[in-house]
Amino acid sequence: ITPCFCDYHLHFFSNSLKELKSIAGILRSSGITTVFEGGHKDAAALKTKEQLHDLLNIKASGCAIYKKGSYGQYIGKGVKSVQEAKVLIDLLKGKGTDYVKIVNSGIFQPETGQITPGGFEAGELEEIVHHARNNDLKTACHANGDRAVREAVEAGVSDIIHGLHVSEDTLYMMADQGTSLIPTVHAFESLKAIAPGREAALYTNQAVDSQLNTISKAADLEVRVLPGSDSGPPFIRYGEAFIEELKLFRKAGLSTETIVQSAAGEFFTPGMKADFIVMEELETYKVFLDGICLKEKGLKLP
Repeated sequence: ITPCFCDYHLHFFSNSLKELKSIAGILRSSGITTVFEGGHKDAAALKTKEQLHDLLNIKASGCAIYKKGSYGQYIGKGVKSVQEAKVLIDLLKGKGTDYVKIVNSGIFQPETGQITPGGFEAGELEEIVHHARNNDLKTACHANGDRAVREAVEAGVSDIIHGLHVSEDTLYMMADQGTSLIPTVHAFESLKAIAPGREAALYTNQAVDSQLNTISKAADLEVRVLPGSDSGPPFIRYGEAFIEELKLFRKAGLSTETIVQSAAGEFFTPGMKADFIVMEELETYKVFLDGICLKEKGLKLP
């Protein structure tokens, strides 16, 4: 048995608002009771957090912060300057955001195998992260390509989301600074569904292999590797994508124990009332919710 899971990266979009109870049910049936929401241009998750507070523990970014003219329009609000970013952070905090999401690169294009333009200058990024920290807000950073990842780590972000093509030297830096990695490898694999063709499949497979290698190296260096599904788009299904992410962690060489520990949103203590999952390897067998006492069920703590 294990504590319930945390999906460290997913999205709620405006069109999700009509299906929130269904989405919450799917996540809970997959053992997920805590989620970190990665942003939308309309800050849909702030409404979602309010409406689902009794079903899910939602850590909302509201909307991601990106540099105008580069990638990020669908998941966030664009800013022209550091000052605009600071104003947006203050506004988001006032609306109840739990952390700040920053976009520091573009996205992987399966048709070309390239990463699209995006991100801030290193000095700008450092100022934005510093302002978030002064507001008692941690920062998660969308970053692909080693330069974008390294500059985000140097700026002091808490988590790197995606991290495609990160170098071993940068992973060492992440280990030293306690920066977590959320590799979303299943999301890369899912791109095959929307990018048909032999070349796109080749580039996508290369990206997946790169991420699996990164997960293995990161774990060896004791970088905290966390599962995030990136679900929200129709081709990345809530709940199901998270379990597939765990299986890919196994493919990267991580042990079941390590994977479950990275996915668990809390820890058991003797005699506590707890939500928990009964598993067979990495398959969810049964989910027990609503604070059931382990002793009453006759189950032993691991």
